[in-house]
Amino acid sequence: MKIRFPTEEQNLMCLFDTSNLEALRSDLLNALEYVYQPDIFELFWRVIGKLDMLTDEEFAGIEFRLVDDSVLWNHPRYVNQI
Repeated sequence: MKIRFPTEEQNLMCLFDTSNLEALRSDLLNALEYVYQPDIFELFWRVIGKLDMLTDEEFAGIEFRLVDDSVLWNHPRYVNQI
């Protein structure tokens, strides 16, 4: 199964330890206590849910890179959160 990670999910994952599946999942779960915005909280859980569907082999095939998405950060959802 090919799981797609859109830009905002890809960028979120790049902020954490992507050395292996468990490290990333653990980092995301540990960071949740510091997430106060409902839409960002949902983003974390969406990513964690997708990670839970991956095997270690599938995870190893993901290319982690920050995506230049200045259009995304100008989206009304994020303008007042930066």
